[in-house]
Amino acid sequence: MDTTIPEIRRNIVDLCRDLHRRNWVANHDGNISVRLPGNKILITPTAMSKGDVREIDLVEIGLNGKRLSGSRRPPSEMRLHLIIYKNRPDVQSVVHAHPPASVAHAVTGMEIPTTMMAEPIVSIGDRIPLVPFAPPGSADLHQSLADTIMTANCLLLEQHGPIAAGDDLEQARLRFELIEHLANIHLKALQLGSIGRIPEPVMRDLLKKHHAAGLGAPGLGIKDT
Repeated sequence: MDTTIPEIRRNIVDLCRDLHRRNWVANHDGNISVRLPGNKILITPTAMSKGDVREIDLVEIGLNGKRLSGSRRPPSEMRLHLIIYKNRPDVQSVVHAHPPASVAHAVTGMEIPTTMMAEPIVSIGDRIPLVPFAPPGSADLHQSLADTIMTANCLLLEQHGPIAAGDDLEQARLRFELIEHLANIHLKALQLGSIGRIPEPVMRDLLKKHHAAGLGAPGLGIKDT
């Protein structure tokens, strides 16, 4: 690993504070996790404000969800993280929170478009898929998430909020920021009129760059035409 476990702990806590400062979490909302050697997962605890989380509060769990170390309990949403890690061995970090613009899209069943501009297509692809609502913890939700995460690194849970996965915590964080940035742009653009879309031939070229840079999800193919 390029980063030591103490550094990972500090970085998770720093991101917790950042999410809280931006008002992207309230109450006990959101969770952050990082895959450790041996397929262990370091995750933020339940029942604690992200503004108060300390390094000692982080919980280490196995891929079966069993707590391995830490005095606090893992969040119930750890199952969302574990589904991603089990289905995507390449994913090393997952960020989930409730930033207002993204959640506004989630509760109205509206996708956050990436194709308004060129840069997001290269960074995260041509879609942030909307995962259909299913009761929290249900088999339907878990199956939908397992299917969707194979073709996307960023997604939006309907009636819930966004999730970003990455090769490390920094990449997951940056992708998460971009989701909310695009959601804000989309909401403002809707007030002004019709929203443009990158032309299809240009989009195909941008998607090729997306995949050539190793930024695409493994289950997403791309046509050469």
